[in-house]
Amino acid sequence: MLIFRRMSCNGVFSRISSLSCRPTKVIATTSWRRCYYKFNQRTFHQTASFPTARRTSFKPHKMNETVPNEQQESSFPKQLRESIVNSMKYKERSHQTLEEVHKPGLESIPPVTNDSDPPCFDVIFIGDSMLERLKTTGKNTKLHNLPRSFNLGVGGDKVENVLYRLHTGYISLLERRPTKLWVVHIGSNNLRPKKGLKDSDPSDYSNFALLIKTLRVLSPKSKVLVTGLFRRKDISDEIIRTTNEKLARVLCDLDSLPDRVPGTSSNAAVESGRLLWEKPTEAVNTDLLADHVHLNEEGYQLWDESMYLRILEILGEPAPSQGAD
Repeated sequence: MLIFRRMSCNGVFSRISSLSCRPTKVIATTSWRRCYYKFNQRTFHQTASFPTARRTSFKPHKMNETVPNEQQESSFPKQLRESIVNSMKYKERSHQTLEEVHKPGLESIPPVTNDSDPPCFDVIFIGDSMLERLKTTGKNTKLHNLPRSFNLGVGGDKVENVLYRLHTGYISLLERRPTKLWVVHIGSNNLRPKKGLKDSDPSDYSNFALLIKTLRVLSPKSKVLVTGLFRRKDISDEIIRTTNEKLARVLCDLDSLPDRVPGTSSNAAVESGRLLWEKPTEAVNTDLLADHVHLNEEGYQLWDESMYLRILEILGEPAPSQGAD
């Protein structure tokens, strides 16, 4: 396995030209730490990488603005994109992480050229800090070290912030970089201490449904695994339980009565049986939190024990034999 250390990003990508990686303006201006990836012929894997603080803020895209040129040629359903634009919300750290960390990493993976090509990824993690911290607190888990996986978690993100990242960059980048499985953890930052998620307009549950619809349209042959929210010290267990039940119900409704894909022919329907729910690990209680909400290292290890096997099952991979690393 090749490991690229202290060198410029241009130097990194010139060394892996066989993977059809090409430097971009963003890559050329980021530090070596944000381009610190490990590659071999079959496996790519992210290491911990976070944007650095800047004095100047990123400018959010206007709601009616078409963003990258790639989006102008996109086949993504227009009505679905309009729904995302109407629901999304800019957050500086979300935008900064997208531009400095996620885009360079995704652009380094060659897109598929034919629909018959195998997916670029086995697993894409997308959501909030519970997933992003797999690269730090959870760095020793099997989840973090899954081959052919990519982590799109951002700390502090709400559902609407993930929708913003999809519109601003992920849709154009991932239309030709499909995955077999999406793993989603989102909604914890939308929780209100005494009321949970919002049911009224704008509804957190409708935004969640919009996120799931977008993911399964982006990778039409993929499955989506949504993980339940863990208990928190600042919110009652009853609110967490009720919220998880409602999120699971939304997911079940989407899967059992799949919507017609907006902007496509009337005969095009999304295949059912692709949306899956994973209950939060019962053994992870508030004693295993590093603060009021984030898992500590032991918490990640317990989560890893159940989630890793579930992911292997969905991918159709054999479970490791007892005692194997």
